[in-house]
Amino acid sequence: MRFRGSTAIVALMACAGSAFGQDSVSRTPGVVDSLSPYAAQSVRYAVDLIPVVSSWGKSYAFAPVLKSSAGPVEWGLAQANGASAASADQRLGVMNTGGGYAVWGSAGQGVHPANNDAPGMVSVPSFDRVFALALNDVGTLATNVIVGEIGQRSDEPGRLYVTRRVAVSSRASALAHDSATVSIGSVDAHGNLTVRADDFNAHAKSTVHGDLVARVDTAARSGAVNALFYNRPPGAHGATDPGATTIVFESDEEVVNTPTSVPESMGGPTALMHDFSIEHLAEGGVVTGAHLGGGVDAHRGNPAFFDWNYLGGVGAVSSLGRSVAGGKADAINIYSVDVNGAVVGVRSERLPASVGDPTTGFTVNQNDGSVFHHYWSQVSFRGPNGQVALGYDTIRDRPIAAATGRNNVAGEFIAVARLGAAPTQWTIAAHVGKPILDGAGGATVATISARQPVSISSPAADDQGNLYFIAGTTRVGTQGVENSISLIRAVNTAGGYVLEEILRTGQHFVGANSATPFTIVGLSLGDADSVSSASVHAGSIVGSGKGRLPGERVNDPSDAVALGGLAVSAVISYNNGGTPESYHTLLYVGGVAPDACPGDANGDGAVDVDDLNEVLSAWGLGAPSSTGPEFTGDGVVDVDDLNVVLGEWGASCP
Repeated sequence: MRFRGSTAIVALMACAGSAFGQDSVSRTPGVVDSLSPYAAQSVRYAVDLIPVVSSWGKSYAFAPVLKSSAGPVEWGLAQANGASAASADQRLGVMNTGGGYAVWGSAGQGVHPANNDAPGMVSVPSFDRVFALALNDVGTLATNVIVGEIGQRSDEPGRLYVTRRVAVSSRASALAHDSATVSIGSVDAHGNLTVRADDFNAHAKSTVHGDLVARVDTAARSGAVNALFYNRPPGAHGATDPGATTIVFESDEEVVNTPTSVPESMGGPTALMHDFSIEHLAEGGVVTGAHLGGGVDAHRGNPAFFDWNYLGGVGAVSSLGRSVAGGKADAINIYSVDVNGAVVGVRSERLPASVGDPTTGFTVNQNDGSVFHHYWSQVSFRGPNGQVALGYDTIRDRPIAAATGRNNVAGEFIAVARLGAAPTQWTIAAHVGKPILDGAGGATVATISARQPVSISSPAADDQGNLYFIAGTTRVGTQGVENSISLIRAVNTAGGYVLEEILRTGQHFVGANSATPFTIVGLSLGDADSVSSASVHAGSIVGSGKGRLPGERVNDPSDAVALGGLAVSAVISYNNGGTPESYHTLLYVGGVAPDACPGDANGDGAVDVDDLNEVLSAWGLGAPSSTGPEFTGDGVVDVDDLNVVLGEWGASCP
């Protein structure tokens, strides 16, 4: 697909209510425009995507769509990113019944009531697809969950229409004590959010008891803060927005992981949970151990629901498994459920004695202590969901399951099980030391490097067999050895998996709405002792890896449009008039159709200073799409076209 430009403002007018756009900077440099979760609970804005060219020359686009909230103390720090989630489903052909969206195209504009200049407004009648992203923002004093219900149109695929809602908070007001710590969980395309809550670091008299799972219908949220609490008497849990909140599970004795859910579009919403041993629990009273496959005596980690009916039912749930033979988490466990969460079919697969990467010769041996480890530490309590990605290998016509493991000798790796009726085939998709290339069969541009405490995140998978993950990387640049954190795609090929870099820390862009330069200074990977809850994981991909705009076709797994949307946690720092202005944000990353030679404005086969001059000379002028310095399909030469040239700088074309 082509994506439209980013600076069109349909009408200038004041925006009622308090809100803020996610690609925005403050009117006063350095004074952030993060929104208080205790003020307006629902805001609407448009976000325009920023082009980026991968190491393979593929065209992608991304944008910050959900910023973390302001902290409860006015003079304190903003919240940091915790776990995130993408809806396992998407809705098609949805009418817009909520009104207009704020839109702007210059620094200082936005809709923060005090820190931004007024934006314009734009209205659209409908969306070709709607999906949702959710962000758990965390701090030393509070936790919140923000849900973005996002609409996209085929006639302007480079613009996302975001309805941002504060779904639930740990306290009823900025000055109140926390009554819970809130963690996700899952979200569906209707905006149904499922969360876990407990009493960690909570000191209010109404603090929740034991473990609590709740669902919030964010489309039904009122204008009041929504906090979970425990009433005594009568000894019952509740929420300050009861019309939008359902208490699904509560127990003083049984501890559960962060929940997943059957989406509303597939017959739900139905919450699904795991205890810390052998029980699958579903909303409505389903409790069973029949979800464990042969050779597995317990699950490990967080369950994740996918719109894949490998084993019947409405969809599949994946998790790690403890094998009987190994006595550790060296297996994956998959089971299907009906709309009520009852188990329909099961399958489990254990890592074999030896598994290798045919593209590099790397081998992992079971005798060297291989284990799937990304459920350790805080992850089981704080998310994300989950550690086992499900997808489909179109080259071999087989379902796949993938998870990240570690080996005492070989280090970290991503193992992939190719399922189906035939015997399971295992392969390695990524590992420490594997090169990232500039194309299939191309030259090395970087390598995955060993990091502490982790080197590679859990993967997400698409319906072409590709995997997406965060990893530490090392390259040799003009200043010597450069260490980065990268968003990587393991591209499915007939000969095995080959690595492509989509984004990395240290890259510079210009915000399509803020018109302000920024740098990606962080991509979430590890915390003090484990994988970060904020990192990419199995549930980070939109529509279970097959969610795209209607009519988009993938001709080969290497096509960028195979990625229909990925949630990526990042820290970005704007240069706002010479003053750094940083935000924790959730990025949307998706693929777009490639240009014949992206960034080559003068057609000489190289992207260099001549192309930069072409863009600057035509700045602000109209131009036919895909000719001269106009690369992005919006009919005007602007910051989007500048980003294409900068992202492809130094490249040569056939």
